[in-house]
Amino acid sequence: MNETIQTIVSIARSHGVGVVTFADASDYGTWEEVAVAERAEPDPERLNAFIDTQLPDSVKMRLARALR
Repeated sequence: MNETIQTIVSIARSHGVGVVTFADASDYGTWEEVAVAERAEPDPERLNAFIDTQLPDSVKMRLARALR
């Protein structure tokens, strides 16, 4: 792994973000997961507030239908 990718992976890991490298984005066989993202459970109230303020009503309705 070259120095640039090592730096990216190091920074990504410090933020809990995953990193995937690939030779061809349309060919999943070339994908390599270099750093696994950390699983985070968001606070439900903060998540609801984010959805309420950031998404248009049409998207909120589609989400509500999909989650039923």
